[in-house]
Amino acid sequence: MRVNTGGPRIVPEASATSDYPRNDEIVKYIGHAIDSFREMADYGGKVGVKVTIENHWGLSANPMNVRIILDELNHPFCEASPDFCNWEHEYMLYHGLEALAPYTHTRSTPSTGTAGKRWTCSAASAS
Repeated sequence: MRVNTGGPRIVPEASATSDYPRNDEIVKYIGHAIDSFREMADYGGKVGVKVTIENHWGLSANPMNVRIILDELNHPFCEASPDFCNWEHEYMLYHGLEALAPYTHTRSTPSTGTAGKRWTCSAASAS
């Protein structure tokens, strides 16, 4: 069952501090997502349904956030389900998939509609 991560559609940016920039706001959203996915994965384990995180904006627009959630859970009933065309920019098309491949057992491959037309760079259309 594919589930979105929730939180804001656009993830808050880091803030400048006297030391290194920090993003304390996103920590709260990631924590809530970890708690929610743990509850769903535990239930999924009881009924035999895997919960998958698809890259649909918000937290999941960045594959590192998805990896953090999955690493923190380390649950056999929660995995990644990357959509080939749901990335913020074309560099994520391959790098995002590469980052999530070890966490993936299912995938979404849109073949019609606007999603399949989003990336028109030569590298994307050559494959």
